[in-house]
Amino acid sequence: MRPRFLRVSVPADLPDAVDGSALQSLELGCVPDALPELLESAHDLRHLRIHHAGLLGSGIFDGLKMHALERLDLPDAAGLTVDHCSRIRDWHAIRALSIHGLGLAHSNFDVLTALSGAPFWTQLVELDLLMHTSGKTLDTACWDELWADREFALESLQLRFIESSGWRAVWRARMPRLRRLSMAGKDLRDQLQSALEGASLPHLELLDLRDNGLSPQAVRDFAQTHRFPSLRRVGVKLNSELMEDYCDWNGAVVGRGPIPLTPSEIEATWLAGTGLRVFDD
Repeated sequence: MRPRFLRVSVPADLPDAVDGSALQSLELGCVPDALPELLESAHDLRHLRIHHAGLLGSGIFDGLKMHALERLDLPDAAGLTVDHCSRIRDWHAIRALSIHGLGLAHSNFDVLTALSGAPFWTQLVELDLLMHTSGKTLDTACWDELWADREFALESLQLRFIESSGWRAVWRARMPRLRRLSMAGKDLRDQLQSALEGASLPHLELLDLRDNGLSPQAVRDFAQTHRFPSLRRVGVKLNSELMEDYCDWNGAVVGRGPIPLTPSEIEATWLAGTGLRVFDD
């Protein structure tokens, strides 16, 4: 058995004597006894998804270089520690990094400082960080250090739950190749222009601004005054003045709210003459 993809949620998902020589993508939700042997033979592993960051401290990954690994996903990083990051730092080929849940259980934002010293940090092409800062402290000096005076190879950047001041710190870095940026999910409202202050992104093509509580006028103002010469699509959601009933599964009315505008309606009313189209995935 020489699989190219494996998902190991429970130990029984990994049979004995699996040949990892052809393995390119691996999802881990546990650490079976046969895993060390599999990893030792998985010389071409390119994508690793570890569902619980605590698995990094199991000892399985100690000393593993993973020379071919290009993408690392940590969908539950609430328990991620600086010690765990010492394993990741040795995976020099990583070019896409996704970390969700930082700060959810406790203030573990210090792991970002540890990762920012890794050889791959400025070579990342894709970076996705989901930060939970409600009631937690994100040290501004540490956050600034991640970005200040560095040049990144990033083409796609997604930072969620970042305040406008945090975004301004990001723009102290140089990102000449960035094409796709997501600022969705922070309720920036009237802080959008402030959050973009200092951003120099000559190749930015797509900007996701959804779930930021933007008013129609704020969307229009941005569309008419932005300074991104390559921008073509924006992610925005706006409501009409018409109302509709919200019904449950059997048709009973359980609430009432505004009818969302369609992408074409937003383009015709609020983006007209700007050359921008609505991004809607």
